[in-house]
Amino acid sequence: IISRSAQLTPARRDELVRRIDALKPGGWTDLSGGWLAGCREVADHPGGEGIGRALLLTDGMANRGITDIEELTHHARELRQRGVATSTFGVGLDFSEHLLEAMAEQGGGHFYYIERPDQIPGMFERELGNLLTVVAREAFLALDIPRGVAVELLGNLPHERAGERLRIFLGDIYGGERRALFTRVITPPDMPGTSVVLRGELGYADLSGHTTTVAATLAFSYVREAEVLLAPVVAEVLERAGEVELAAATAQALRLERAGQRLVVRHRRGG
Repeated sequence: IISRSAQLTPARRDELVRRIDALKPGGWTDLSGGWLAGCREVADHPGGEGIGRALLLTDGMANRGITDIEELTHHARELRQRGVATSTFGVGLDFSEHLLEAMAEQGGGHFYYIERPDQIPGMFERELGNLLTVVAREAFLALDIPRGVAVELLGNLPHERAGERLRIFLGDIYGGERRALFTRVITPPDMPGTSVVLRGELGYADLSGHTTTVAATLAFSYVREAEVLLAPVVAEVLERAGEVELAAATAQALRLERAGQRLVVRHRRGG
């Protein structure tokens, strides 16, 4: 770490620029070391009603310190629950987009791809500008699932299940921001004219810490097959849901591949 947290006066800014200019590349990327050090700085200086956010900027692969994506995303998720969210910035072509996207998603922040270094100031301004428009903190969506109904959340959003209740963590919400969640719902067979009702609750805290919840219901009505075939299909929603599901399947395949590689390594060492 080149500097502890301090008020950014003009003199302090000039000193930080000199220290950054003095840095030399060493061929290694200790992504976890730098990121966790920054998160500790955020956690050690709570801002009361402020927003805790760590910004991770890298142009390389994590090849020193913690390098396992599962462990890194676990830390991002835990830090988020302690009030320190993470946004990630990948520069050039030599970083792991999958890793940075996963850390931002589990960390409650955003992922940015930066093609050229001259784009960095604009990306940082965008992220910092978003922080100034936060209207809801630690938002969540909870669904009460009736018996016999299966609800599958598509994608890798942080969530937990407790009995018949599914709770999805959404992080901070900005003014004017729109979020899209995709689920697959399987209902048991029933007679036309009946329905299955899912009850949901959206909860969040405002900047003063006051918690608000809004309840809503969603009904799935049973109709005859002919009516189903005549119902309009929203292709855009199906395509986006497919993209989300494919991304999650790809991430799972990578996790299984890495798990297999670790087993092979342990087997060879044991042999």
